[in-house]
Amino acid sequence: MKVTYLNAELDGTKEFELFNITPNGFKVTIVYNKGNWLAERLENRTEVFENCTEVHNLFPNGFGDKAIAFESDIRATGTLRQTHEVESVTIELQ
Repeated sequence: MKVTYLNAELDGTKEFELFNITPNGFKVTIVYNKGNWLAERLENRTEVFENCTEVHNLFPNGFGDKAIAFESDIRATGTLRQTHEVESVTIELQ
């Protein structure tokens, strides 16, 4: 999985947590692998989360797999995506 944070590529095989650095948080764009069940339902295999205040890579999901977690204190929401289903994640300032 390729992870780009503010135009710099991060090592997607390492655990890390990123916290918002602006009042509006991050805009996160996820591109899923071809053939993924979710990718088939999305235009261009792409999903966008806005106002993310935290991104945690290799979050333990409790099922023996690793995930990438997206949280928003601004919107009071959060979600997980399995890392093996994701082709790339781009994190930008919002």
